[in-house]
Amino acid sequence: MKKYFIPLFILFFSFFGISVYAEGTEVSENYSIEESRYSLIKEKKDTRSISPVIGFNPTDKLILGGAYFFYTPKEPGYYLGTQFMGSTNKGLTLSLDYQKLSRTPLTYEISTAVSNFPVFYYGMGNNTKLEDEKQIDVFRYFLETRFYYKTAPHFSYGPFFDLESWEEKDFNGNAHINTSDDETTISFGLNTVFDNRDNIFSTHEGKYIKFSFKYIPQELSSNTNLTDCLQSEMDIRYFKMILFKNVFAFKLSGGYSNNDPSFPFMYKLGGSDKLRGYSFGRFIGPKYYALQGEYRRMLDKVVSMAIFCDAGDVAYPEFGSIKSTYGFGLRFGLPPDSLMKVRVDFGITEDQQGLFVTFGEAF
Repeated sequence: MKKYFIPLFILFFSFFGISVYAEGTEVSENYSIEESRYSLIKEKKDTRSISPVIGFNPTDKLILGGAYFFYTPKEPGYYLGTQFMGSTNKGLTLSLDYQKLSRTPLTYEISTAVSNFPVFYYGMGNNTKLEDEKQIDVFRYFLETRFYYKTAPHFSYGPFFDLESWEEKDFNGNAHINTSDDETTISFGLNTVFDNRDNIFSTHEGKYIKFSFKYIPQELSSNTNLTDCLQSEMDIRYFKMILFKNVFAFKLSGGYSNNDPSFPFMYKLGGSDKLRGYSFGRFIGPKYYALQGEYRRMLDKVVSMAIFCDAGDVAYPEFGSIKSTYGFGLRFGLPPDSLMKVRVDFGITEDQQGLFVTFGEAF
């Protein structure tokens, strides 16, 4: 009975969130869905946030580091975020994200990271066991570029280009292949996005719908065992605010590959964003779907709480029994405007629990 409860819970509140109408609801004077979706404040100014990183998850254990965020809450503007982290599991990572927002139709995003955080492998498919965990030492570098051309107030589309470098080693630095041949691969594709969220950092109202189509050609990969692969993925989110302090958030996502991609391009469930409570990469396959629901409530200007439940599955080669998780969490807004958040989630599954400390909402 338990495995059916959470998916039904998500679907029930999805219909509830779409159909409910709170008559007489008043919106605070400093908040309007007609304002820029990049801010809840009316004054345009640069915002800087510096934060120590004290994180934890079931695989990397304790994570320490620092983060710096620099952004303009109002359009036109930009967002820059960089993080440096090290884990007690002998991993280091440096990442940078930049997003340029302008009044012209063309905007762009760049994300890059270099990391030797270990990857944990449990096997392929949805029937993996926790005791089969195997640590794989990986040196990874990726560069992602996104271009968007706005053709309507809330609709945009554009190409993207990704570079993924994946090299597996053991602690002695010797070649140690476990999951995939080493590779450097270039892929490209097209994104289409509808986005009328009131705020991209702390959403209260709106919808976000994204469809992606990616082509991974063998000719642009150093992995000679790779076959051409076409992937499509969807990401649909809905946010509804009731009585100002209560937000219901829902997400439906899924991905499909026409061939089995190499390990770095497989879809992975588990971790801090999907199927919270399971370790990252607990379930791996060329196809997946996931349903997520959250109830979020503002406790004060800085602290908010969330109750969530996730459900999903991967196919390898076919879908099996749905996996589900549930849990609760806290969000702490960073100064000066509390738009950037530290997220603490505790997820519970049928055979493990997970505590995750990271930045930003799960969706």
